[in-house]
Order: sequence, then structure tokens, then C-alpha cells
Amino acid sequence: DWAEAKLVAELGEPVNLALNKIPTVKKSADGSNAQVNSQRPESMATDGIIDTNNYCDFGTDNQRESLYLQVDLESVELISQINLWRYWADGRTYKGTVVAVSENEDFSNPTVVFNSDSENVHGFGAGKDELYEESEAGRQFELDRLTKGRYVRVYTYGVNNTATTNHIVELQVMGHHVEDTQKPEGPTLNPVDGKNIRIQVEKGK
Repeated sequence: DWAEAKLVAELGEPVNLALNKIPTVKKSADGSNAQVNSQRPESMATDGIIDTNNYCDFGTDNQRESLYLQVDLESVELISQINLWRYWADGRTYKGTVVAVSENEDFSNPTVVFNSDSENVHGFGAGKDELYEESEAGRQFELDRLTKGRYVRVYTYGVNNTATTNHIVELQVMGHHVEDTQKPEGPTLNPVDGKNIRIQVEKGK
């Protein structure tokens, strides 16, 4: 709408809110830690390096299960787009994927950005989005509107028809810091002698 378009214009270009935030990788079934390749740790998914030699490798060989990689932005922010690169060198396609955003870590009321999980293995309902072939361009998921969120999850289920492990090259969460949208209301406060003194402007004075 007009008000949101005006806000977006005022905020300027979005930034990558997830950059260098260390993700966690969990099993969807019980929230326990999933297996992560120590040579390709979680930090590789948010380090800003978009290269198929640099990716987070997680999951267990020959054990297909719902897992998720989560980034905590450390505070509620305004999210406009999520960009995802997974291993693309062989043009592979990954099985059902869900990308979701939440203000709360329990994801009790999430915003689902993308859902290609037609089998509903991740528990968000049968997804209607299509599976897609990975490429160097990655995949951009634009939200319908600026959305408040602190936690971003990518739910994964291995590679279609082959590997059961998962390989996230880079996850970008594009948006704006909420503090940038908050403007002081009411009269201006000026620091004088260590105290805040309200400037009062009276008509005729």
C-alpha cells in the first residue's frame, strides 16, 4: 500500500541482516542438534561467500529426515526478501523445502515464505510451490510486504532422489533494522548538563 511504499522509500536499500550471524541446525522432530560436517560448519552459510567450495553441510548419510537451519537476527527486524543459495555445481534439485520467518523462536505463528514440501514432512501443510533446480543465481523469495521477524528457518529434506544431506552455500535475510524506522515523538529532548530538558515552543515566544 501507499504507506508501506513510502516507508520503503525512506528506509533506502535493504541490508543483509543475517551476515555473520552464526546459525544453528536442528532436527524438526525434537529440536535436538543435527549432525554438521565439522569441515563445513554452520558459519559458512552466512559468511557472505557465495561459492560452491564454501557451504554448510548437514544431515546424516542414508537417513532422510526433516532438518532446519535457523538464523537468529538477535532482535525483531523488518524483512523484505530472503535469498538462498544451495550447492549448484551439478544442477541438482533439493526435495521439499520450507522457508519461514517468525518473531518467536517457537514458530507458533510463522510467516511461510516458500513451501515446496508436497509431502508435508516439515509440518506446514502440503506445499504448492514447485521444486527447482539449483543455479549460481540462487533463489530469491520476496515477501508480499515488510514482515517483522527475528528467526529465519530453512527446512530441508536432502537432495531429490539421491543424497540425504543438505548443503547451504549462503542464506541472506534482506531488510531493515526496526530501530531505523522509529522516530522520536513529541517535543525534542536536548541534553543540558547531563539532563534531558524538554524544549517547549509556545506561540508568540
